[in-house]
Amino acid sequence: MDADRQDGAKRAAGRHTKRLPLWLVMLLALAGLAIVVGALWYRQYDMRGWAVYRGFQLQVAVEKWDADAEFVVPATLDEVIQQGYLASMPINPYTGQPMRCIAWGDPPTRGDVTYLRVYTTKSTPTDEWYAIIVYGPKG
Repeated sequence: MDADRQDGAKRAAGRHTKRLPLWLVMLLALAGLAIVVGALWYRQYDMRGWAVYRGFQLQVAVEKWDADAEFVVPATLDEVIQQGYLASMPINPYTGQPMRCIAWGDPPTRGDVTYLRVYTTKSTPTDEWYAIIVYGPKG
């Protein structure tokens, strides 16, 4: 009986020392690489979505200002924040810091925002308009 146990133990030990086939090792390596690349791509995609959402928060605050001020567009986003339509500048999803408001033509980084107020010298309140541009990654 002891001899049968020893033979069974040798056979069981032999099963664990078999090598995986090369094709299976390559398949597992490719699957791991696909998971890592997919996670990085999703993170980038998710950050773009958050940047757009933060730009939308700015737009909603400017629209509230615009409605309360009888269709007069604010000169800067700082006025919107100072008047309480927005608690603070939204957080830049790429840096974790408040979004930077840059002038038109300045070199942007990811998550920066440009606020443009456009009007003519003969403008009436309805002739004014604005644009909020949120910068994301290239491509």
